[in-house]
Amino acid sequence: MPRKIEMRAGINLEEMPAWKEAKTLTVAVYDLIHQGQLGRNLPLKEQLREASVTLMSRLADALDAEALEPPDDALSIATRATSEVQSCLHVARAMGYLSEEAFHALYDQVRRARASIAALMKRLRMIEPAEPAVPSSV
Repeated sequence: MPRKIEMRAGINLEEMPAWKEAKTLTVAVYDLIHQGQLGRNLPLKEQLREASVTLMSRLADALDAEALEPPDDALSIATRATSEVQSCLHVARAMGYLSEEAFHALYDQVRRARASIAALMKRLRMIEPAEPAVPSSV
């Protein structure tokens, strides 16, 4: 049986709403890439795929109890990845790779992921408050 990774604040990665939303989005992005013309546009395909995977990965990093960086850093990157996915979706729609219906479905999924990240940030800040700034001596 694989070793379970210790997560911050006892949060289980696979049960975390933000990670579930990111996974759903990433699977939808992969499905989109394998359909139609988008798969032939290598730069856009790669950008969209990398941004969606970054979203999932950075959420995992934020909860890793052994991570060296503060969770806010990883969550900020995950939030920026949602913006990158949104931008790519706009390009895909403009190029005719996405129907209006598919665009709105994916865009709504990104919004849900982003809202879940914001909720997770708030939760982690309540559990693990940021260390107070150390006053500098002048």
